Amino acid sequence: MTVFIALAISYCIFRNALANFTWSTQKPTVPKGAKKILVPTNDYTPFFGHILALFFKLPGAQLEKWQKELGPTIQINMGVKPWIILGDHI
Repeated sequence: MTVFIALAISYCIFRNALANFTWSTQKPTVPKGAKKILVPTNDYTPFFGHILALFFKLPGAQLEKWQKELGPTIQINMGVKPWIILGDHI
């Protein structure tokens, strides 16, 4: 009985890990004719994303600087999660 439970738990862990790996390696598709959202690359660090750039500077001023450089719609990576920032310059 304990062997069956151990096998069932192992199967669930393996299946979950495989699903997470295949989901994380899929690249999002951009519909034809859609504009690509720009990402600031000068302050990007692997794994942390743009968190460090926002942590050591005023976040509002840094986002405003990026939006002046790249446009009103930008994508930043907060760790491993992408965030879409919408703004408009008036």
